[in-house]
Amino acid sequence: MYGFEFGAYKTRKINLGGKTNQQDKKSLLKNTLAERKIRQENKLKNKSATKIQAFWRGRKEYEELKRSLRKEWKKECKEILNNPESCDIENVIGIMRKFLMFYKTNSRTEDLEFMCKTLLTKKNVEIILLPLSDDDFIEDSINQLRMFIPYCIQSIPYCEKSEKQKLFFSIIKILMTINIQPKNVIYTYEKDNIHKNILNIILNAGLFNMINTLYYNISFDNDDNKIKQELKKLDLFNYSVFFLEMRNKLDINKLYKSFIVDIFTIPALPNRFDIKGLINFASHLPFIPLLEYINTNLEDIVNYIETEANIYPNNNLLVNLLSNIVAFGRSLILKGTNSFAVLYITVINKILDKIPSRYFILDDQKNLLFNHIESDDSSDEDESDDENAMDIKEKEEDFILDQSVMKWITYLWNDQDIQALYSKIVDVNTNNANNEIISEEVHLFCKLYLSLILKIPTYSNEILSILLYTKNIGLLSKLWEFTSTSTLVNEIISQTPITKLISNENYSTQWCILSLFCKMLNRQLLTMGDDEFFSEQNTLNINNIIKISILVRNISYMIYMNYDSLNDDMMIQNSNISIANMKSIYPQLLRQLYTRDSRKKFTKDNIWIMISENEQDSLIRMVLNEENSINNNEENTQSNSNNEFRSMFSGGIFSNDQNFLFNQNSNDSISSTTDSVKDNFYKQRILILKHIPFVIPFEVRVNMFRAMIDQDKMNRAGPFEWVNPVARATIRRDRIFEDGYAQLNNLGRSLRQKIQISFINEQGLPEAGIDGGGVFKEFLTSITHQAFDMDYGLFLSTSNQCLYPNPHSYARQSERLKYYEFLGRILGKALYEGILVDVFFASFFLSKWLGRISYLDDLPSLDENLYKGLLFIKNYQGNIEDLSLTFAIDDEQFGKAESVDLIANGSSIPVTDVNKIQYIYHMANYKLNTQINPQCKAFFRGLCDLIEPRWLQMFNQQELQTLISGSNDASVDILDLKMNTEYSGVYDENHPTIKLFWQVVNDLTEEQKRKLIKFVTSCPRPPLLGFKTLQPKFAIRDSGNDQERLPTSSTCINLLKLPVYRSYAVMKSKLIYSISSDAGFELS
Repeated sequence: MYGFEFGAYKTRKINLGGKTNQQDKKSLLKNTLAERKIRQENKLKNKSATKIQAFWRGRKEYEELKRSLRKEWKKECKEILNNPESCDIENVIGIMRKFLMFYKTNSRTEDLEFMCKTLLTKKNVEIILLPLSDDDFIEDSINQLRMFIPYCIQSIPYCEKSEKQKLFFSIIKILMTINIQPKNVIYTYEKDNIHKNILNIILNAGLFNMINTLYYNISFDNDDNKIKQELKKLDLFNYSVFFLEMRNKLDINKLYKSFIVDIFTIPALPNRFDIKGLINFASHLPFIPLLEYINTNLEDIVNYIETEANIYPNNNLLVNLLSNIVAFGRSLILKGTNSFAVLYITVINKILDKIPSRYFILDDQKNLLFNHIESDDSSDEDESDDENAMDIKEKEEDFILDQSVMKWITYLWNDQDIQALYSKIVDVNTNNANNEIISEEVHLFCKLYLSLILKIPTYSNEILSILLYTKNIGLLSKLWEFTSTSTLVNEIISQTPITKLISNENYSTQWCILSLFCKMLNRQLLTMGDDEFFSEQNTLNINNIIKISILVRNISYMIYMNYDSLNDDMMIQNSNISIANMKSIYPQLLRQLYTRDSRKKFTKDNIWIMISENEQDSLIRMVLNEENSINNNEENTQSNSNNEFRSMFSGGIFSNDQNFLFNQNSNDSISSTTDSVKDNFYKQRILILKHIPFVIPFEVRVNMFRAMIDQDKMNRAGPFEWVNPVARATIRRDRIFEDGYAQLNNLGRSLRQKIQISFINEQGLPEAGIDGGGVFKEFLTSITHQAFDMDYGLFLSTSNQCLYPNPHSYARQSERLKYYEFLGRILGKALYEGILVDVFFASFFLSKWLGRISYLDDLPSLDENLYKGLLFIKNYQGNIEDLSLTFAIDDEQFGKAESVDLIANGSSIPVTDVNKIQYIYHMANYKLNTQINPQCKAFFRGLCDLIEPRWLQMFNQQELQTLISGSNDASVDILDLKMNTEYSGVYDENHPTIKLFWQVVNDLTEEQKRKLIKFVTSCPRPPLLGFKTLQPKFAIRDSGNDQERLPTSSTCINLLKLPVYRSYAVMKSKLIYSISSDAGFELS
């Protein structure tokens, strides 16, 4: 193409098809898929909308149909109600069909109520029964009832008005009793089959669960009267028993399981009836078949209960089951057969094995008549049943046991029930020649009561007392007959390793019987005085007691020697006894026997010793390492003496902590330092020293005690202690106690360090001299002599001249308690410095130093007459009520008698044959513990400032008295005294006067030798570890040549000032005169 312009030009290209977008293949596929997805979603939305609309239209039509059916149903029901005679079978089937088509579980109960009223309309008989009288309609009617009955049953618990409940249950009641309808009502060969079907429908619909739910709904306000009234109207419990009577027509397994879980676990079931209803229920209850089912299927029941128990988290259904079994079974025990007794105990044992101890705790257990009286040794409680203590800490600790439930369980140890079980199980089999049967029968009995004692510690003392003191039961001696010749006992005495004996299931029965025997014997010893112990009244003679002592000694020793392989939660094979239980049972009895033997010897020498004196050095190194570790731990945790005091007495009379009633952690841990040593020798002996220290010789323990104190002194002593003592006190001779209290009491634990004393004489002038230790000793001796004088009013003396805190109310005043605290520090200082003081304390008071409470066997050390009176009550053969005693005591205060209740409301509770043992316990507890509790606590607070409680735990009361004042039985070893005597002045060991002196001393009587020791040292008994430990050393110095001059002494420095006598006769006469005059300085 050419333009009009000169020359050619380039033509323009024009695309008539429009502009194109250039896309690659990947983008094209992506866009295509997105478009397809959008089309599919739109299609699905349209389809879903169609379905929703169709469903909505369907539901709308269905609701309209339901409304129409309901309207027709209501119209037909009204016609029937207005004219019952016109109703026929088709009408009943029709209204039931229409009702089931529109009614659902969550529908209004008004329709169900109206339906029930209609079906209960009578046309000769309730019209609900009409279809069941015609064979052509039976199947349809049964199918309808299969849907209708659950509506009625499930609605009963949630009705606000009891009239509705009664209406719904009337339907169930009529159907349940269809088998007793007359022939003119239901005349069919299928009558029994119909009844069977209906009963199974009712059972499967949850009749028993409905009763259970109804009970808990009604009992929400815990009003038993309301429960009884409501349940009586419905008579539900008795109809539940009706099902048991019809058990041949039902699934037995489902029937029994449902009844047991839903009905027989209702708390205190007998309490839900009036008398007539209870008699009716019990008379129709197939109790023995139920027990047999439980015995065979307990595991299935427990598994079923574990799922049901979540409904009621504050109730343990097994405890309720146990309570109800006892409630309904005890009448059969009293009059039943021996075989039933065996079945009864077997089932209870199995249930007890499944119940943790925490489920037997009552909130108000302190208010029980047979309140728990603390163990004889708080450390015993600390050792017992660690497993139970741990249980308490678990999530179920909010569980509350109903008092009424526990009341039924207590019938297991009612005296009548125990007598019946004993006669049917133990007595019957005693003369049986078949030992295997004897063992099994007796084992069942022993296992039951041992389980109760271990599972329910609150009642353990009551159970043991009834086993011991119920008439016509000689269980303790019987158990010893069974065990004394057993293989297990022989193996233990021959010291077969305990690990083998525990793991051998053949010994499980013997372990159970032996454990119950030891628990009973331990309890009996608490109420048995020494005179009774050594008399014919003791059914176990002394030879048997010695054998028992060896037996429990070996068990206790082996338990701690094998600590690494015996964990607390381990169980004796095929038994209910844990290692924690064993640590409580056997060492506790062993301590009892050892304490009694220490008080009055009945064993041979060294029967208790299991560890040789040759190990002394190793033992001392061990305790010093342990002590260092404890001290380091205390510093890290910033602990103090008060913490130690509280930990020492976690339980016993010094605690209001209710956890003491439960079995606590044994706390057998070893300190970190010792644990790192990995030395079994150390670990074993630390546990032995903690729990059964008396298997170590007394002298070794004394050396360990002194070694721990010496180490403590080294740790506390500063480089200039003697130059700068922690305190200086100026004491007036005529005001020793007052000045000592004012200047030293506030020092507390600092009293362990050096104290310097300066005396002011009667003329008010300072006495010359520097206290190098002797003056302080004189102060200590003088203040104890004054403060423990009865005229001072802080202490009284027994008939044996042993001291104990004054129980009078004025002694409990705050200022007086401070005096007791100060005296505790003074006695602690004497022990700390190894200074013997001539003071004797009553045994029951010394037991407080060891964290233990006192029992009847300690009462003679306080009041011999009261002790004899209580034994008279214990052994009284007549009617004890003739003595007109109550659980109260007249306590004289300032010349006026004041009645004090021994237990809550005790003045109105008479002493009877049943509770007289508890009366004896409470009386002894009041006299020995309660009256002096504040004084003892104050004294011990002071004592703990100087002496760590763990140091004293190595000794018993008698040994502790020996630590304080020396051995009363040990003779004065003159050779030892001579070898440890120092001389000054003109004297040496070869001086003629000294030779004469030792000749005279050798010829003195034992009493005169003691007077000589007292004359020089102020204490008539030699030091525990010999005169080498006497500080300062026994010394003799000349005091002139005057032959008429008498010997004198300075007791503060243990110095005898002896004139230079030339003849034996003069020496002897002058020395005897001086030592017999009870004087010292004044003779010069």
